[in-house]
Amino acid sequence: PDFSIDERTFMHVRSEDYARSGYDRGHMAPNYLMAKLYGAEAQRASFLMSNVVPQRHRLNVLVWQRLEEAEADLVAPRMGELWVVTGPVFAAQPKSLRSGIAVPEAFYRIWLAPPPSGREPRALAFLVPQEVCGTEPLSRYLASVDAIEERTGLDFFPELDAAAQARIEAGVESDGWELQRWERQPPRYAKEFRKLDCRESGAVDAAGIGRTR
Repeated sequence: PDFSIDERTFMHVRSEDYARSGYDRGHMAPNYLMAKLYGAEAQRASFLMSNVVPQRHRLNVLVWQRLEEAEADLVAPRMGELWVVTGPVFAAQPKSLRSGIAVPEAFYRIWLAPPPSGREPRALAFLVPQEVCGTEPLSRYLASVDAIEERTGLDFFPELDAAAQARIEAGVESDGWELQRWERQPPRYAKEFRKLDCRESGAVDAAGIGRTR
């Protein structure tokens, strides 16, 4: 389907607002996964411009695609159920496209796995900058939920028990996620790039992203 204006939003962003901007129309809720899990209507809804944020092409089709693919094909089936929270991270004074759309400096993706009986949930979070190469191990972008909350000003999972929330959000605990199975999976769309040189792309890890309010 075509990208379309979401009439419910204050700013009626159009697909043409991204033309010749140097940025992709980056889905937050992935269209193929919406179609797979929730059907054609949900897939069409994923093409509303309210689900789209400016993403660098390498990020969109190399790193973000790999993260979404691992989430859908390996992590969620193994966990049985997976809650996903995702969105942009903006600087205090973000750059904008000529059309006025603010450009994020990074993106977060947080996975929350409901607990087995008698145990608390587990979380794994990623903070990915705009500038990436594409072949980096996805573990390079692991971050704590607390770090993402500090940079976005958002409070994730507020209904959890306070002690449990503090435990799962404070650090990075990758045990049990089988990270080694999918952190180095090859980019599906690498062939369209002449070469994948991380030094050329100016890629940084999560720690290199500027702080925001």
